[in-house]
Amino acid sequence: MKSTIIGFPRIGIKRELKFAIESYLKGEKNEIELKNFVESHIKSQFEILKSNKVDIIPVNDFSLYDNMLDMAFLLGAIEREYLDNNLSKMQKYFAVAKGFQNENYDLKAYEMKKWFDTNYHYIVPKLSKNLDYNVDLEFLMEKIKIAKNSLSNLRLELIGPFTFLKLSKSKEGDTFQFLDKIVENYLKILEFLKKENIEY
Repeated sequence: MKSTIIGFPRIGIKRELKFAIESYLKGEKNEIELKNFVESHIKSQFEILKSNKVDIIPVNDFSLYDNMLDMAFLLGAIEREYLDNNLSKMQKYFAVAKGFQNENYDLKAYEMKKWFDTNYHYIVPKLSKNLDYNVDLEFLMEKIKIAKNSLSNLRLELIGPFTFLKLSKSKEGDTFQFLDKIVENYLKILEFLKKENIEY
């Protein structure tokens, strides 16, 4: 009999993730330092789970800020002004989450809403016909690489297409008008996972 869990709290025993992100946003920590912290932090989470006899460990339950935001980037469901600029990928990610302003850009943070009936708030993706919807695997690939270096048995966590569409909002009617495009992108992600030999 094998054991697993749905996901594991990402914040850290002493809220290490919170403090690392705050340091990055204040300019006290650069992107490489934040990425190095994330890799070390995820590995330490894996060790906790392995030491507690979890056989199949969840991967991609971790997020730098929010899992719905991660899915929006993965599915290419981000407004063009947040992507078509000279910012780094990390800066673009936090521009959606927290906003980004300087002499060249005035990017407002996306709206946040309660995740179902909990006190956790998630980033609300804004869907429209003007989005590119190009699958972007970068963040997912980084997490899979970390996992493969640490784990023998893993299970990938993804927010499903129905939940993603239900919790998003649309500028032009119902979000489910984008169902075909979103499902097409999920199939591309599943094909990638197949090539990575991720069974679960």
